[in-house]
Amino acid sequence: MNANILNNSSLRPALFWSKSKKGWKRIIASNPIDILEGDKTLPVEIIQQYFKKYTGKLILGFISYEYGVAQHDVITSNPSLFNIPDVYFAAYDKYEEIDKIPLSNDLVDPRLAFQSTTSKQQYLDAIGNIINHIRQGNIYQANFTHFLKSEYEGESYQLFKQMIRQNPVEFSSFLHTPDFTIHSLSPERFATIRGNSIFTEPIKGTRPRGENQAADNQNREALLSSEKEKAELNMITDLLRNDLGKISEIGSVNVTKNREVMPLEAVWHTHSIIEGHLKENVSPIEAILSMIPGGSITGCPKKRAVEIIDDLETYKRGLYTGTIGIQYPNGDSDWSIAIRTLIEQNNNLYLGIGGGITLDSIPEDEYAESLAKAKSFMEIRT
Repeated sequence: MNANILNNSSLRPALFWSKSKKGWKRIIASNPIDILEGDKTLPVEIIQQYFKKYTGKLILGFISYEYGVAQHDVITSNPSLFNIPDVYFAAYDKYEEIDKIPLSNDLVDPRLAFQSTTSKQQYLDAIGNIINHIRQGNIYQANFTHFLKSEYEGESYQLFKQMIRQNPVEFSSFLHTPDFTIHSLSPERFATIRGNSIFTEPIKGTRPRGENQAADNQNREALLSSEKEKAELNMITDLLRNDLGKISEIGSVNVTKNREVMPLEAVWHTHSIIEGHLKENVSPIEAILSMIPGGSITGCPKKRAVEIIDDLETYKRGLYTGTIGIQYPNGDSDWSIAIRTLIEQNNNLYLGIGGGITLDSIPEDEYAESLAKAKSFMEIRT
C-alpha cells in the first residue's frame, strides 16, 4: 500500500506502527466494510454489538475522553476546539502487516508554529486550585491538560511520516478520514489483551532528556529519586489495580513491573505494569469500556478528579487522553492512551499536553513539564 492511498481520505486509510515488537502490530488498512460513529450518549451495548458482529475482522478506532467520563455520570460542559466523534470504529476485511514504511528525509521549513490556547497564568492558577482540592481531601491527584494549536496546510501522511521519523514510539497511529485526521505518537499502553490475559502500563513521572550524556544521566536519576513522581505513579498503579480487579478473576491481579524507567526521544518516563486474567463472562471490549477513562490521565479517586478537571480545563479533550485501539481477527487487542496526539481538522492541528498534579507539585515545574512533552512536536519540520 503506497502513500497515495494513505493520503486519500475517502478510503479512510489507517496505519498502526510500533518501533519494536513491544507495541501493537504494524498494520495498514483501507476501505472499511462498516463504520461506527457516535457521541457520548451512544449506548455501550451498541459498541459491544459492533465488535461481536465483526468478530474475525480487523477493527480499529478510538473512544474519546468525554465518552469515558460519561460512563461515570459526569457530563462535561466545556466547548470544543474541534469536531470529531466520541466513538469511531472501522471494520476491515482486508489489511496488510508490514515490516517498514517509507520515511522521507526531505525536510521543508518552517517548523510548525504551535500557540497555546491557555495562558501560562491560567495554567498556574488551575494547578494551584487542584493543590487546594488535594489539601482539602477532595482528591489525591488530578491530571490537568491544555491545548496547543498550529496551522497546517500540507499533506496529512507526509506530516505523520515526519513525526514517527523524529519520535518513534510503540503506539503510533494514523487515521485519515474526510472529516478529520488523527496523528498519534503515544508511548503509553492503556491495555493489551491476549486471550483472557490483560495488562495495563501506566506512565507517570517525566524529566527532559539532557543535552549531553552527563546531563541526561542527571535527569534520569532526578526522576528516579523524586518522591513526588514516585507517589504519583504509586497512586495510579493502585487505581488501575483496582480497575483490573473488577473485571479479573479473584487473585489474578499483580503488579509485575514497578516503577521502571522508559527512555523516549525527548523525555524520560517511569512506568509500571499490572496484569490480570479476565473473568470468563467479560469480553475484551467490555473490559476496555469498564476501564475508561484511563487512571493515568484522570486522577484518584477517578470520579471526583474528572469533576474537578471539567471545572478547571478550558476545552473538551475529545480524543486526547481517550483511547485508540485495534482488535485483531483472532480477538486479541491493543489499546493506547491517546497522548502525544495531534488532531488535524480544517487546516489546523491541535495538540493536548498536561500532567499529573499532587500535593507536592510546583506549578512552574508542572508547566515546564507539559512543554517538555510537546518538544518533539514543536521541532517537527514538514
